[in-house]
Amino acid sequence: MKFIFLTLFISISLFSFSQDTIQLFQEKKKVKKDAVQEIQALPDNTKGRIKYIKYGTSTGSCTGYCYSEATVDSAKTVKIKQSLPPDNKYPAKTDSTETQSAQWDMLIASVQINSFFEIPKKIGNPGANAGVFEWIEINYSGRKHKVVFDNTGPEEYEGIKNLRLLLRRITGV
Repeated sequence: MKFIFLTLFISISLFSFSQDTIQLFQEKKKVKKDAVQEIQALPDNTKGRIKYIKYGTSTGSCTGYCYSEATVDSAKTVKIKQSLPPDNKYPAKTDSTETQSAQWDMLIASVQINSFFEIPKKIGNPGANAGVFEWIEINYSGRKHKVVFDNTGPEEYEGIKNLRLLLRRITGV
């Protein structure tokens, strides 16, 4: 009788453990979030606010300043140039200038935020064969989305095509 009771107890315990384990693994599955829906669900006082836009370029192998990035917000534009890997012959350079309100207004007007947040994080094959690659990152109401693309460009994506050209012109990167 004790043997049957012990067997029954162990069976129930194992069954319970396996159910808990299955549930634990199911909970750990990543849930894909829809950034556009999250942005649209934000309170009205935070909607439509781009905090900054970053634009940068880099190359896999070169000598000198191979990495350039500019961060533009409504007040200032900060540009960084540095070598990769760091090299004492080419110390990092930082330049900060005031963002002209007309420039900021043009940037904001060129952003198609819903389209931008739907673009994949990687377009093409950035950095392949030590090639040049670029990126654009937007912080919109606290939500960040960064798109990295190769030098063939993101021409098929409306949310980035004109923005890229405008960022090049404004930042000089």
